[in-house]
Amino acid sequence: RPEFKGAHAGHKPGASPDKTVTPVPIETAMAVIQREIKRHNTETGRRAQGARGRSYDQVFEDLMQHQPRRQPTVRQLYLAGLVWKPVSVDRWGRVTVNGWTYGGHSTQEALLRFHGTGKRILLGRDPHDFSAPAIAYDEDGHLICEGIEPVARGKYGSVDGIRDAARNRKAARQAVQAAEVANNYLEEHEQRQLMAKLDAKIAARPEAATQGNGVLAPEFRTPLRDKAKPEEIQAVPAEFYKNMDATLAAKRSERSKSA
Repeated sequence: RPEFKGAHAGHKPGASPDKTVTPVPIETAMAVIQREIKRHNTETGRRAQGARGRSYDQVFEDLMQHQPRRQPTVRQLYLAGLVWKPVSVDRWGRVTVNGWTYGGHSTQEALLRFHGTGKRILLGRDPHDFSAPAIAYDEDGHLICEGIEPVARGKYGSVDGIRDAARNRKAARQAVQAAEVANNYLEEHEQRQLMAKLDAKIAARPEAATQGNGVLAPEFRTPLRDKAKPEEIQAVPAEFYKNMDATLAAKRSERSKSA
């Protein structure tokens, strides 16, 4: 259309425009598109099959007068609202999706036919309640079974729960990193404070002598310790001397008798 003149940037996807390209405001583009769609559908004289000179809007209105209006059934709405994922069946006739396990005695026989065959089944679940029974179809779109009850509760109860948990894990990682940085800063800050206090104590010593480069000389002397007090001599009891005199006297008498 003339409204888009000068806005062509190239035929290839992702082509970069140059200074000669004039972008079209999105409001103008949407107004032109809606206007041209309406013009195309209301234009008369169509020679398509069954149109007989009528416009596309007239053909649609005439057909709708003779067609009953069709509304989706409850089951159609239910199937359209499920989340679907291809899964494999294990040797117990169960399937596991995002930490949730489905399958019981009532559906085990139907699901076991797909174990070990290399084929995957399409499992549908309620995105707002993963604890609700699931439904399964084969690769050809044939119903395998429904009412597949969950047997093991997982971490999350819905699609929103999975998204929230992912955001929470990311926020937790960021908080841990921030805490680590803060702890390192505090440790370095405390170390600098302690070193400053140590330098002040060394500089305050009267015997501390500075070296030629202005650094205090190290001191390797150990502080003097108090001398250990001598152990007090305990007094010898008189009975000890009495027994010793008696023993010596007995030995002298034995020597005199033997002589």
